[in-house]
Amino acid sequence: MLRRKWIFSLLTLIALLALVILPVAAQDEQPNEGDTEPTKVPVPLSISTTFPSQVIGMGETINFSLALGSDTANQVVSLDVQGLPEGWTANFRGAGRIVKSVYVDTEGIASVDLRVDPPDDEGAGTFQFTVIATGDGTKAELELELTVEEK
Repeated sequence: MLRRKWIFSLLTLIALLALVILPVAAQDEQPNEGDTEPTKVPVPLSISTTFPSQVIGMGETINFSLALGSDTANQVVSLDVQGLPEGWTANFRGAGRIVKSVYVDTEGIASVDLRVDPPDDEGAGTFQFTVIATGDGTKAELELELTVEEK
């Protein structure tokens, strides 16, 4: 019985010491006044679409619905398309207007449409291009594929 009381007392003492030591150790990790700011960590950014590979007829225009998300920071994200075939046009649309960037917050996902317009005389084939989203110190890329077929 005495041994159980001794073990219980020892465990209680260890728990109390842990409660005192842990907050002190955490305070030591905080920057002191006058220290330089810590290096900014890149903010995760994502870009996705439900249908990254689509098929259209010759002379048709297509819209890709894109979703952009950020896990840790509110940010303005610039949008670009690379690798678009010669003669094709593409623009990002939001709220019925052409946009060049979108605001992404940590509470949800921002959406934007990518309108791709191959030239009317484009022959049949499969074409790849990349959507690039550049935010606060980070970049996300999304490969898209468009197959043009005869009607």
